[in-house]
Amino acid sequence: MINRIKVFIVLFLSLFLIGCSIKNDTTLTISENHKMDYSILISIDKGFLSNFADVNLINKEEELENYINDNIDDNYLAGFEKEKYSDDKNIGKLYKYTVDNLDTITSSDENAVQINDAVVNKLLFYKKSDTYYANFKYDLKTKEDYKDVDFKTTFTVNLPSSCVYSNADKTLNNGKTLIWNITNGKVKNIKFAFRFRGKKGYISIACIIFSLVIISLLIYSIFKGDKKS
Repeated sequence: MINRIKVFIVLFLSLFLIGCSIKNDTTLTISENHKMDYSILISIDKGFLSNFADVNLINKEEELENYINDNIDDNYLAGFEKEKYSDDKNIGKLYKYTVDNLDTITSSDENAVQINDAVVNKLLFYKKSDTYYANFKYDLKTKEDYKDVDFKTTFTVNLPSSCVYSNADKTLNNGKTLIWNITNGKVKNIKFAFRFRGKKGYISIACIIFSLVIISLLIYSIFKGDKKS
């Protein structure tokens, strides 16, 4: 009888884990020095796992890691560094990939850009004049293979300057942060373009600030002169 109860608990836990929601957050951060950090965080709420704190039949972290390994395309994550992740609310796996110079994965020919499942060591951008363009096809999951899993997926891009254009679902930080919400089983085209501000950009900002200061001082001097008279 005890063995039957244990089997039932294991089956229930497995089915509940499959039916629960998993967070899948991808973040692409491009710095002014042309460095790009690509990270994928796959996690589950600790509150869910705590419901089974008294069940000693499995190691929760190992179970989650095995679940992730079984449900994420190995080809897509090939070349990523992998590490355990844990914060106040979630536990999971963090996959990281860094490019020291964006130009090494950028082509001047739009047709040469290789957008497919794997991203490491691929051409992900094309450049025209001083503008970089991206057109990612995001289709990590399909309904047929993962119909019982509710993935809450986001794709976030952090840019060094305001984007030239994008088809993001949400834009923050004056156009520097772009967010797409991904629906499980549906292909999402992620498009954006940006420029590196460079020294010219900073010089322009400095000139604007300097001009505003001079104008403010002139206005202050005029008002002060009027009061004296």
